[in-house]
Amino acid sequence: MLKPTFFAFFLAVCVFFMTDVAYVSATTPEMNAPKVIMPEFKPRTTTDFTPRDGIRNTLKKLQNGEELRVAYLGGSITETGDGWRPQTTRMLAETWPTAKIHEIHAAIGASGSEIGVYRLKRDVLNHQPDLLFVEFAVNDGGYSPENIWKQFEGIIRQTWCANPETDIIFCYTLSGHMIEGYRAGTNPQTVDAMEQIADFYGIPSINFGPEVVRLMDAGKLLHQGKSAPVGVIHFSTDGLHPIASGSAIYVQEVKKAFLAMQDLEKNLQKNPQPTTHAPKLARTFISGNLENVTMTPIHPDMLHGQWRKLENGERYAGYNRWMDQVWETTTPGSRIEFKFRGTHAKMYDIPATNGGQIWVTVDGIKRGPFPRIHPFWWSRPYAFPIAENCDPKVTHTVIIELDSGVPEKTTDPTLSPSVYEGIRYLVGQIMLDGEIVKE
Repeated sequence: MLKPTFFAFFLAVCVFFMTDVAYVSATTPEMNAPKVIMPEFKPRTTTDFTPRDGIRNTLKKLQNGEELRVAYLGGSITETGDGWRPQTTRMLAETWPTAKIHEIHAAIGASGSEIGVYRLKRDVLNHQPDLLFVEFAVNDGGYSPENIWKQFEGIIRQTWCANPETDIIFCYTLSGHMIEGYRAGTNPQTVDAMEQIADFYGIPSINFGPEVVRLMDAGKLLHQGKSAPVGVIHFSTDGLHPIASGSAIYVQEVKKAFLAMQDLEKNLQKNPQPTTHAPKLARTFISGNLENVTMTPIHPDMLHGQWRKLENGERYAGYNRWMDQVWETTTPGSRIEFKFRGTHAKMYDIPATNGGQIWVTVDGIKRGPFPRIHPFWWSRPYAFPIAENCDPKVTHTVIIELDSGVPEKTTDPTLSPSVYEGIRYLVGQIMLDGEIVKE
């Protein structure tokens, strides 16, 4: 069997839905029912940077030499060790040397805003950021504009409900399939959707793609390859994840945007009061946004059968940094049981090379089995849906049980066959648009 390439796997995960959103804005037939808000999707031409309402609070802290806590919420492009995240942190410290910059690393590879909106409180807001970068333009490629809007509006509103003085910036990274569109002056659908909600809330956005494409077309940058000729910027080896020299292009765009926004704020010193974003919360962009979602740790009382908590040093125990805890069962029939009240529930779990398959029972209706496997040695947490479109006024009962069967597996021939032997289920948290009901 041929070894799957990363990009082939990425495309298998991110199926690009290109369906436009139709406009709907009407009340339900019920008396006094809330208005249903469904924006119309509107494509637009490409721009490098749109300041909108700026980042006044951030710039004041930088200019006054204050502490600035900068959070980065995103996928693997932001997670990369010497990528645009750490380089941006260094750039801010070098450009405003009297300021005290503290980085909040909240990026997880292969994750999009579907997971980001749930883990925002744990990974970002609990660390009290002053500035939040949001980077999901590539990994949200499989979502419709409607889903992107609901997820992004959840991120925005959670952030400003926690601290209305926190500034937010959307950053749009580049994947190879976006290049031709940028050459034609058009954005990917994900970027257009994000730009619409950025317009609504006055959030600045920085698009890294157009500058990379211009440098490519000028013969000054190699987008993908093992090495670049002398004098040519080597952007990436895989066409997706910039190496240090490629990430530096992203950071230059961030710096240009910061300096441009600083030029727009000539009277920062004359008005020392912080700017609050709270008034922007008076209206919502779309009905059904994920403003009220939560992530709840699995409690031992929910576990039945043979379960154990992974200890440091064990394979997959490192996922504790994203989940706080990882529970494992290798015993068929072991199950998780809980009750919740809300509209939907997901499991924050880890597909493994020797992952098993699970049965899901919600309010007495059993479905499955569902494989929870991953072909490669590396994996990432996933949001596995178990209950959707539920009545929020009713208490729902959920049972998740490990099956005895072994799911069909795609293997990596470079790995030992032993990593695919046996079955296991790994899980850490419950994701809810609602709350756990304790009896």
